[in-house]
Amino acid sequence: KSILKPVHFFVLLFIAIIPAALTMPNPHALRGSSLIVLLSLVSANGMVFFCKKIKRENLKILFVVFTSGLILLNAVFFIHKYVNSYRMKNAGHQNALVEVCKKLDNYKDRYAAVYMEGTFNQPFIYVLNYCHIHPRTFMQYKKIFNPLNDEYLLQMDKYYFISRPIIYRKIKESKESFLFIVKEKNESYRLLDSVPDLDKHIYFYSSF
Repeated sequence: KSILKPVHFFVLLFIAIIPAALTMPNPHALRGSSLIVLLSLVSANGMVFFCKKIKRENLKILFVVFTSGLILLNAVFFIHKYVNSYRMKNAGHQNALVEVCKKLDNYKDRYAAVYMEGTFNQPFIYVLNYCHIHPRTFMQYKKIFNPLNDEYLLQMDKYYFISRPIIYRKIKESKESFLFIVKEKNESYRLLDSVPDLDKHIYFYSSF
């Protein structure tokens, strides 16, 4: 005799959504992906339930074909929407930051300081990778961590990951050559390059 009834199994599967509910931003799609199992079982259970209620065999076949078609159409719709949406594909992957750091690699050696607007998630990791900074060099860098979260760097040698107002304050005080990267236009400095980010751009500005 089965210890767990089907209803108990469904209740236990609802635990799958808990990891998604405990994250910011909420819900977290990756941690909530185990919910796919539950939703598939609920859909299948619903189809079986209604199929048993239908007495005529030809109507059963029609029902199964119709509902299966709806499920397939729903899958095709959302896959197509995801593939053609830069916002969805970029979510959690920071593709724009990748492109920023690839371009930064071409300019970094010209400047004594590089300021990057701190709106990205752990940008120093991308700078290390795409600017080809050796781990030994990273270990020798001067590093200042965010006092509120020691997983985030505010400074990594000549690279600064700070808010836009602080960037503007620092560049006004700076007497060295600098490059700063922000998400708004600034007519006071020379525009060096840019990277598209959805319907906006991320701009590279130079002190010379």
